Amino acid sequence: EVYAGDIADFYNISQFDKNPSRVFTLQDELDATRRWINRRAEVNPFATRYFIEGNHEDRLRKWLWKRGPELESLEGLTVETLLGLKDVDAVVLPYMSVLDFLSFRIEHGWKASAGDTPYPINVSRFMAAKTASSGLCGHTHRFSVYSWTDSNGSHSYIENGCLCRMDLEYAPFPNWQQSFSYGLVHSNKLHLIPVQIYSDGFHAEGEFYKRKQRGQRL
Repeated sequence: EVYAGDIADFYNISQFDKNPSRVFTLQDELDATRRWINRRAEVNPFATRYFIEGNHEDRLRKWLWKRGPELESLEGLTVETLLGLKDVDAVVLPYMSVLDFLSFRIEHGWKASAGDTPYPINVSRFMAAKTASSGLCGHTHRFSVYSWTDSNGSHSYIENGCLCRMDLEYAPFPNWQQSFSYGLVHSNKLHLIPVQIYSDGFHAEGEFYKRKQRGQRL
């Protein structure tokens, strides 16, 4: 399992204006993120896990460098420790790292698409041209796939969407898409399958998974 960044938000120490009525503290966020990570370990206990820090996790480093550089060296104030990643044996890669899996490039990404315009920049195409490699990135909260063929065969780059909430105060009507990708290895080659999540659920491996509404038990 590869967590390609922005799993935690670190909202309370971001540089953006914050809603003063929001009662969800940084500790609440850390606890919720740890519960999610631990749940992944429970349902898929034999997986090898990689955690690639995104720009949102990197907010912790930026805050410490600016506000508390004397505390930056404390092991207790790292993303790895605060999210309990050692407890699930996750390999932690710092922000801007690239994980090479069978020559498939997995990264958080850095390219932003053009705001909330109806037809934003296709970041998967940009990353394909920039890296000249099949791969996957997150970062934009949008979903797209760009494919091309050259003398080495066919390739695809995936802009992997998000699994985030869509009702945030700083983005009331975001042009984002919820999605994820999973892969199968055949003949030492990764075949990646992107899955977009719609309002009622998603379809994968011949089965439809109904979307759980907030407060609803399935």
